[in-house]
Amino acid sequence: MGFSSGRLYQSGHYRGANKGYIAGGYDFFSGNRHGGHPSFDIFIHDRDQDSLDDRTGQPVQVLSLTAGIVVALEQEWEQGSSLRGGKYLWVYDPVNELLVYYAHNNTLHVALGDIVQPGDVIAEVGRSGYNAAKRRSPTHLHLTVLKVKDGRPLPLNVYQELARMRTRPAH
Repeated sequence: MGFSSGRLYQSGHYRGANKGYIAGGYDFFSGNRHGGHPSFDIFIHDRDQDSLDDRTGQPVQVLSLTAGIVVALEQEWEQGSSLRGGKYLWVYDPVNELLVYYAHNNTLHVALGDIVQPGDVIAEVGRSGYNAAKRRSPTHLHLTVLKVKDGRPLPLNVYQELARMRTRPAH
């Protein structure tokens, strides 16, 4: 798979479940007008919703799952915007033919065209995005992995890989 770092977050703790992942009805080329939810919402401990880990008081850094190139991003999201993913980024992994989407970030640590390696800090978990900014939504990373097959990005369920990952302490 190429998830050689074995880590998703730099600090803090995460909890995730295989709930909510629905590949059926998803079509990458339909924008937000598709069915399905081929993604994982990975929550951090953040009761006061300040985008800081409750145990450390520090931002929770997102680490790249794969090597690749940053092919798209948005870092100018503002409260009230209808952009669903908020501050997001897409990494294309040409070796494994994967597109990986990281959304609802507070801060991005990469720029368009940057080359990343597994375990590189690419963002900080946040509350950006149309629904993620609402009080009813816990602070989380929205993660989607798509496998490019015959030129078509198809959902890839990476739950088993995620379940094996661990956090690593902040430096």
